[in-house]
Amino acid sequence: MLVSLSCSDSRFAPIYFSPGLNVVLSERTELEAGKKTVNGTGKTTLLKIIDFCLGAELGRLELPAELLAGWVFSLVMEIRGARLKVSRTIGDSDYVQLEGDLEGSGLLQDGGDASAERCLKVKEWCDFLGQALFGYDGKAKDNPKPTWRSLSRFFVRRSDDAFSEKNGAFRPLSEFKTAHIEVFNSYLLGLNWMLTARRRCLQDEIKHIKERRKRIQEDWGSEGKLKADLAVFKNKIASESEALANFKVHPQYARLEKDADDYTLRLHQNENRILFLQRKLDNCRKSISQELAEADRLDVERMYKEARIVLPDTVSRSIADARAFADGVVRYRSDFLKGEVAEIERELARCNQENQELRDKRAELVAVLKTHGALEEYAKLGEQLTALQQRQSELHSRVTELEKAAGEIRAKEAESAEVKERLLADERSSRESVDVAVQLFNRATEVLYEQQGRLLVNLEDDGRYTFDIDIERDGSGGIGKMKVFCYDITNVECWAERGMMDFVLHDSAVFEGVDDRQIAHALEYAAQRGEDKNFQYICCINENSVPRQDFREDFNFESHVRLKLSDRSVEGRLLKLSF
Repeated sequence: MLVSLSCSDSRFAPIYFSPGLNVVLSERTELEAGKKTVNGTGKTTLLKIIDFCLGAELGRLELPAELLAGWVFSLVMEIRGARLKVSRTIGDSDYVQLEGDLEGSGLLQDGGDASAERCLKVKEWCDFLGQALFGYDGKAKDNPKPTWRSLSRFFVRRSDDAFSEKNGAFRPLSEFKTAHIEVFNSYLLGLNWMLTARRRCLQDEIKHIKERRKRIQEDWGSEGKLKADLAVFKNKIASESEALANFKVHPQYARLEKDADDYTLRLHQNENRILFLQRKLDNCRKSISQELAEADRLDVERMYKEARIVLPDTVSRSIADARAFADGVVRYRSDFLKGEVAEIERELARCNQENQELRDKRAELVAVLKTHGALEEYAKLGEQLTALQQRQSELHSRVTELEKAAGEIRAKEAESAEVKERLLADERSSRESVDVAVQLFNRATEVLYEQQGRLLVNLEDDGRYTFDIDIERDGSGGIGKMKVFCYDITNVECWAERGMMDFVLHDSAVFEGVDDRQIAHALEYAAQRGEDKNFQYICCINENSVPRQDFREDFNFESHVRLKLSDRSVEGRLLKLSF
């Protein structure tokens, strides 16, 4: 329970709270054309400061940190019958300073030194509040799981978002997802929230596994296709492995290949040379035959005799000399050509001999090249085999992932079904605490609307808890806001009965658009039940929203006003500052 709120800066006057109804009232200011405003007085800022002392992050509170730098706010609380004073500094908000009955509050461990426990990290302070006011030890493994900050949202509603029709009573923060709503409300109403959280966690895990499985199938194909591809790659790898195993590498393969190419070139050159020589030989032999034949035909005396001409002796001698000279020329020419023929024949024999040697050498090299391979070729075969093996490994990995995912889905679906059965079985034992809350809620709605509303808590067939509120007079103004009011009053009464969470804070948005009669009944009910059951209802309300004409005659509204604010001047504002 909250006792007081104070500040190190004297401009901030201490505020004191008591059990039951505590009102922060903002006075109205008349403006032109009869308009009224109560903005900027500090109502919401007050709730933010209290929440700041309760561990809220400074950055999320939108407080004027620069103007308040160095201000120390102190909140006095009673926890487990022990009085504590928690102080937290704007601008140095990572720690809180604690004073009071630390041992009685349970903050001290066995044998702990009080002086050593006075300064706590904000997280440690929040963990303590979660344990002290909600009995939560923070050891649950599954998410979402309740924390002090998440549960306190249902008891410190300080923004319009917390009262919106869209969010409703079960979702005080728009950031809460469906899983948060189910788990947190299950916790508050005494249901088996751990099973609820486990079922939610399993559902999320199954969803993520299926998404991962779908991505693999989109990228690689179905499991059946992958297994078929694996069989193909298995055969390819076996064939390539065998080829690689039988591959013989010659260390001088490249040189041998070049020598073989050189031999082939020389063979081609020699063949051309042989063809040239053969033609030259044929020409020489033909020339010899022709010249001998012509020498035989050069017989002048025979020619004259055939013509029956008698030549003188001098002429006969001249012809004989010519004949002798011609015969000498022919013999010389014949001898020369015979020498040429012999030389050509020797050259042909040499070329043929060299060709035969080149053919033999090339045959030897080709035989080696046929039975051996180059190192580069061997390396290429190895690279191909490695690529195939890598691809096979990738395919095998994807198949393994798909098989593993399918197994995980089956296992988690089986566990989810088991959790659902446990939830169904546990629903009866948990129903007692839910029934208490339902009865308290019904009582609150009956006071406000003269007929009972219904708090609906259903366990669906799939093991999912759903929450709803049914009030027949849904057409009344601000009915959604009053659903929030009744639900929060129900929760705080249930928890206060256990000696735990015993205060609720509402900003003035809770009464906006609500019928005056319902506002009056709500304030009267909070005052009465708070005093009877020892809990606090701290609310902000604008002066023009106070239904003074609708209060019971015995209800003294002013006695519940703990602070009056006004925007008439800076002095009437909470922080005595203009910003």
